[in-house]
Amino acid sequence: MRKGVALSLAALSVFLIACQDARADQNCRAVLTRDIGSNTDHFDGIEDTKKGSVVEYIHLQSINDDGSPQTFAVHGGGIYPADAVKLLNCHIERHKTSDGLGFKYDTYLDDTPDNAKEILRASVEDQLLDLGVDEADASNASESYISHDGTACAQAVKSILAGNREIASLITGSQVCQPKPNVGK
Repeated sequence: MRKGVALSLAALSVFLIACQDARADQNCRAVLTRDIGSNTDHFDGIEDTKKGSVVEYIHLQSINDDGSPQTFAVHGGGIYPADAVKLLNCHIERHKTSDGLGFKYDTYLDDTPDNAKEILRASVEDQLLDLGVDEADASNASESYISHDGTACAQAVKSILAGNREIASLITGSQVCQPKPNVGK
């Protein structure tokens, strides 16, 4: 019994380490290489999905004991067996954790012209997160910086990236970088 509990705890710690720093904000896309159905693979939360379907915002969810991918997932969506997923514009990299006791897995977009805008957006978002900006505000601000250059939000982000770190508070919890509601549409 104790050996089983120890093995379960070890497997759980590997799973948690694998997912520890994963961010699913980059649009990693994959294609399904075979039909997947909620009844055939017994994966909860997944609709019947056909071979050739493209899955957006996918990330590594769990790994096998040998370190190979076991499942991929979409936040708020389905869980996909790794043997049915072919990554299209991204890849997974394995890194040792800072304490050297385990590994973490990060999803990176492939460095291609098609991904250039998303890579820049994610880089800006990461820089804002490093300054203590919360995830929602960092996401809104980085999107504004990339897609809405003339806005006050984009100008604030430009200034922050140029070294004026003190104004990071302008985009945190304020209306400067909030998405505009669709009124009257």
